[in-house]
Amino acid sequence: MQLQPHRYEHYKTLLRDLLQSVTTLIRNYVNTLKSQTPNLITQANRLWELRQRQRLVMGVETTAANNLLTASNAVYQQIYQAIESLLEALDEIAKHIEDFERISNELREEAQQNCELPTLSHCTGWLLQTLSVLQTQAKYLELHTRSLHPAAIESTTAKQLQKDLQLVKEYELNICMGIAKAERQQLDILPPLAITI
Repeated sequence: MQLQPHRYEHYKTLLRDLLQSVTTLIRNYVNTLKSQTPNLITQANRLWELRQRQRLVMGVETTAANNLLTASNAVYQQIYQAIESLLEALDEIAKHIEDFERISNELREEAQQNCELPTLSHCTGWLLQTLSVLQTQAKYLELHTRSLHPAAIESTTAKQLQKDLQLVKEYELNICMGIAKAERQQLDILPPLAITI
């Protein structure tokens, strides 16, 4: 059984809108991460410096040590909140991708076709791969952010956070190319409906 034209257009519009929405969310996420990276690196280094100063005066000057600990906690909270904000944005991206995949599957079921829709399959694959890359990076950021806690920070932790903030160039290029292709393919997310007589 072939899909009715109005249902086909319904799916085409839904998928196009979802693709546009998730592409915008991914672009915003990557741009936010890039724009926050220098500040987060500076804050992580500042946190390490404050912790070292606190260790030097601990036991000798209690007031100074407490002031340095308070400053360290304030810096840590800023880093933690920035990473939490990225994680929330990533959750929203994941929900949109889940919706995109669900609607794609509904289209295939309703059309009762096992045939592939290449553009749709390509977009779904790219979205899932991008989500996987960003979620993996986010897990490392979350892990290393917790290690930045003023009571536990080590010099390698700040350096590791800096490393984790950078997407591997191959993945970054794949994401950028995927965004460009998705924007170009939004109008042709599904091929023209073949009408059989």
